[in-house]
Amino acid sequence: LGTPEAWLRKGLELRERVLASDPGNPGRMHAVASSYGELARLAGTSPTSARDALQRAAAILEDLVASHPDKLLYLRDLNITCNQLGAIEE
Repeated sequence: LGTPEAWLRKGLELRERVLASDPGNPGRMHAVASSYGELARLAGTSPTSARDALQRAAAILEDLVASHPDKLLYLRDLNITCNQLGAIEE
């Protein structure tokens, strides 16, 4: 694998496989969203890649916030992700 991005992508792939076995599991959904956030951080020099990763994270987090409005962690992470999306420069 070699590069940090390759390792993150491998970790994301594994988390997505685990999530596929239990698609509604909020902990697993949050883990996948977190992996997309980390991938965006590494892709910081590529606005398109960072935006794609953050949009995927935001979609998952929006579902989590809708399903678990009492879980402030999900709302906080969605807020952070939206702010990061807004800060991406073309």
